[in-house]
Amino acid sequence: MLLSWYRPFEVFTLSLILIGPLHYFTEISWLDKRNYFAFSRSQFWLFIPISFFITIGGLNRASPINQYAVSLLFGCFVYAFFSIRIPNLLKNLAVYFVAVAIAHISGMDMQPYFIITFAVLLPTILHVLVFTFLFMIAGVKKNPLLSGFVSLAVFLGCTVLLLVLNPFKNVNEPGHFYMDFYKNMASLNKVLSDLLHIGRINQPSEVFSGDAPYRIMSLISFAYLYHYLNWFSKTEVIGWHKVSKKRLIFIFALWIATVGLYLMDHKTGINVILYLSLLHVLLEFPLNALSLKQVFTSGAK
Repeated sequence: MLLSWYRPFEVFTLSLILIGPLHYFTEISWLDKRNYFAFSRSQFWLFIPISFFITIGGLNRASPINQYAVSLLFGCFVYAFFSIRIPNLLKNLAVYFVAVAIAHISGMDMQPYFIITFAVLLPTILHVLVFTFLFMIAGVKKNPLLSGFVSLAVFLGCTVLLLVLNPFKNVNEPGHFYMDFYKNMASLNKVLSDLLHIGRINQPSEVFSGDAPYRIMSLISFAYLYHYLNWFSKTEVIGWHKVSKKRLIFIFALWIATVGLYLMDHKTGINVILYLSLLHVLLEFPLNALSLKQVFTSGAK
């Protein structure tokens, strides 16, 4: 929280570039060994090309893919819920394409509410902040230890403090590198500003100055860094000591290659990182569905 208060853009950028890929690779590996919490891992090859096309569309606002982005993401969300209940791949694929067709025909791709929810919030702040909080609640329900309740209170307290306070009255504006890196991601800040009624962001440049935009960016920075570190701290759940050496070496090799690609070619590297980010969000949907069930169903295990 203190780092995010002090240098939010720098912390977010370095977290996404350096820690993000390692989180994506290790979590995808962990999910894969558990069949993505569905009946079969083969049901989720579909998400690989979908993530690719949506990422391509997100990098080019004029791309025709953007006309279907919300429908494709909505279909993935529906598909994930059915995948944990229906073992038949063909039936689930039918559900996916029907959901996409209904979403597109109903005009979800053009409605601001659905665009904001599925294309902006779901792959970002809902994933790293809200679902992290829900995972923590599910963990406390399953194993009600004092440390779990303290973690929940600290996490919630940090979130509130970041939104209402800015201890650095003189806002630390980021350097040109960080401003150039973040300028294409400013839509999230504007959406949060409007939803939370904190300040007013009309232009991407307004993200980098002012007390209210600074508080919003501090929250985003905190949410991402906490999400990444919280994952690596789940030693009992993940069982790092049970992962084979070959798998670990392969994961670390992919991580080093991804970071190395970014260092050699910033544009290509960040595109790959954004693709991996979206892919791991989609692959986690079945786990999200199970977590929602655990949180909102009494006595669920």
